[in-house]
Amino acid sequence: PMPDTMIYESGPTTICSGESVTLTAGTGFTYHWSNTYASQSIIVNTAGNYSVTVTDPSTSCTAASEVVTVTVKTAPQVTYDLPQTTVCNTSSVIQLSGGLPAGGTFYVNGTSATQIDPSQYANSKVVVTYLVTDVSGCDGFNQDSIFVAVCTDVEETAESSVSVYPNPATNFIVVYAPGISLNEV
Repeated sequence: PMPDTMIYESGPTTICSGESVTLTAGTGFTYHWSNTYASQSIIVNTAGNYSVTVTDPSTSCTAASEVVTVTVKTAPQVTYDLPQTTVCNTSSVIQLSGGLPAGGTFYVNGTSATQIDPSQYANSKVVVTYLVTDVSGCDGFNQDSIFVAVCTDVEETAESSVSVYPNPATNFIVVYAPGISLNEV
């Protein structure tokens, strides 16, 4: 009898870049794939035509399979940049928009979102992912991040001359800061 030359696919043979499909030949024989591999199964992530020659070592019968064509579709090119790299935890809510191509979904630290509320992320890095699925079902994404700093909302003054005395102090100190109004310290 002739060897089983059927090629079994683990899934669709039209895949997106970054995905793969496993091609498997019938069992109990020696194999020679068109891409020079010699195992029963091959994992394919490159577009091309794949076939296998199967040999039954007990009879020396050899047979060739039909060609299986694997097509790899390109994922969409996605761009997205946050308007800032750092904000205060007291800053206004940041609306997420502007990713290209339009129509994608935003994720903040892995959760679908339309905005970032800085008050929820004090002293943390926030990762924003913009994901687009094109008409062929392929996903493309881009990520950016923003650091949310803890801010005290104390305004800085242009004056840089501050004096503290006496030094060393025992019971009290005097803070002298020209141009700044201070109560008891």
